[in-house]
Amino acid sequence: MPQFSTLDLSHVPCLELLSEGFSNLPKLFEINISGCGVEQLLDLSHNNLTTFNITFGNCPSLEGLYLNNNNLTQSALFADLTSLRHLHLQSNGKLELTEHTFEALKHLETLDLSYNGLEILSPHLFGYKQVDTQGLYEYLPMAHMRWLNLNGNKLQQLDSRTFEKLAFLEELCLSNNVLRVLPKGLFVPIQNLKVLDMRHNQLTEISSDILKSLNNAKDLLINYNQLTTLPDLNGTLPQLQRMGIDGNPWERASFAPLEQWLIARKIQYLTDDYEFYSSD
Repeated sequence: MPQFSTLDLSHVPCLELLSEGFSNLPKLFEINISGCGVEQLLDLSHNNLTTFNITFGNCPSLEGLYLNNNNLTQSALFADLTSLRHLHLQSNGKLELTEHTFEALKHLETLDLSYNGLEILSPHLFGYKQVDTQGLYEYLPMAHMRWLNLNGNKLQQLDSRTFEKLAFLEELCLSNNVLRVLPKGLFVPIQNLKVLDMRHNQLTEISSDILKSLNNAKDLLINYNQLTTLPDLNGTLPQLQRMGIDGNPWERASFAPLEQWLIARKIQYLTDDYEFYSSD
């Protein structure tokens, strides 16, 4: 069935899928799986799907959804996927996100938005919308989110409120964008952040306020930016174990204390290809 372009499986009782889902239908353009009770994982990757011809309907048991490598331009609404934990939307060309895209995904744990040509993120993009009995609503933290991948987009700047509803995030990937500056307070809400990847951007400075907010960071990757200096690192990054610094035009006078600090703290250098080598 590799030539199928349209597939209607709506209201099929107890639909069971193999691990590859529909990824072996490369010409699939339209699909309706509403009311079919899909369990756990649905793979719709590597097809020709766009937002307007995906019908999910009510799939309350679905935990993993793969929509990567399609032609999505506007994100689908995931309002009925109340159990979704893992969402892969990477490599969809030029994906547009609204501030309501993920508001129903209370249990989301991992989200991959890499390589979508994203230029801007709404400051209210990440947050769970809760409505009370009177119809009033508020946006609450996405308490289960642990991993967010924004690599390979076209982000030039971030709002200081971008991650304020991701207080429990542990890994944040921002590499291969065009970020030039990080706003004050950007990472303050993410007190559990352990891995921060900012490689291959255009950062010219990282303020002491930014560094002081990374109290639980274990891996900090700032390789291949435009950094010439860093502020005094004493008293910062108490949990740091690995750091990537290569590929920056460091000033010689500022690099010496940085190197001494790394050696004194026994922090491992992490190269751009993730190979470890000790500062000893």
